[in-house]
Order: sequence, then C-alpha cells, then structure tokens
Amino acid sequence: MGFTMIDLDAPMTQTDFALLVGVSKQAVGGQIRKGTLNRDHTGRQWLHAYCDHLRTVSAGRSGGDQTSLTNARIEESIEKTLSLRQKRLADAGALLVLDDVENALLEIPSLFQSSVISAGHAIKDAIESKHGIKLDDDIISSPIADALRLVANHIDEFGRSLREDGAEPPA
Repeated sequence: MGFTMIDLDAPMTQTDFALLVGVSKQAVGGQIRKGTLNRDHTGRQWLHAYCDHLRTVSAGRSGGDQTSLTNARIEESIEKTLSLRQKRLADAGALLVLDDVENALLEIPSLFQSSVISAGHAIKDAIESKHGIKLDDDIISSPIADALRLVANHIDEFGRSLREDGAEPPA
C-alpha cells in the first residue's frame, strides 16, 4: 500500500475524501446532503468545512437533533416546575380558578343591578308612604339607570382589558 499524493486545491471525490479522513463514502455523502460539504469545492475547502463541523459537534453546538432534544427537555422541565407550583398553590388555597372567578364576575353585575333597582323602588315606596304623595318613576329610576350604565361601562372595560391580556371571552 503506497502513499498517494492528494491535490487539496482540486475538486475531490467522495471516495478520496472518505479515505483521507477515515470515514465511509456514505458518511461523506451524508455530509454533502446536509450541506456541510459542497460538491463544487476543493479538497482543501472540504477539509476545512469538515473540521469546522467536527469542532461544532464536539462543542455541543451541532444544532439538529441534539438541540431539539435539549430544548424539549428544558420545556418539559419548565412545564413540570409550573405544574408543581400550581399544585402547591391550589393545595394551599392560594390559587384562584379562572372559571370560578369568571362566573362570579358574570353574576355580580346582574345581582348588583337588581339590588340597586329594588332599593330604588323601596326608597320611592317609603317616601310615598311616609309623605302620602305619589312620585314620578323617573325621579329615582333615572339617576339609578345612569349609575348602572356607568358601572356597566367600567365592567365592559375591565372585561376588554382581561381579553387583551390573553384571557378568552366567556362563552
């Protein structure tokens, strides 16, 4: 087995490069398919590209499957941490369930409205009874309606701000 001179400044075959670096011809073909090696480059360019690739792989910066696996493990770890934190908060009673809060917020305006309207009727009835007079319904119901509209507008603004922060609107 004799020594063969290789011209690194000329294009190189897969077979010659495989013999030069001690890998199979198929491995060289794989590097060409991945874009590590360019068919039109010289042997010198292939050697530099291949060495750069080996340095990158050995430094753990190879991208591809290893990076995807690392990212998946990090994401899984973050999810597990968040899940455990949520469980601890729920067990401690320090966590509000969004559906429960949303249901309460949806019930409060109608409860508030009916309570205020009932109070307005009770005030009107008490005044009429005590003074023996008949009041026009608008005397009390008009200011109450204005106040209820103001409260409803604030509730709508609050709901919009929650949805803008990422919460879904109620179904």
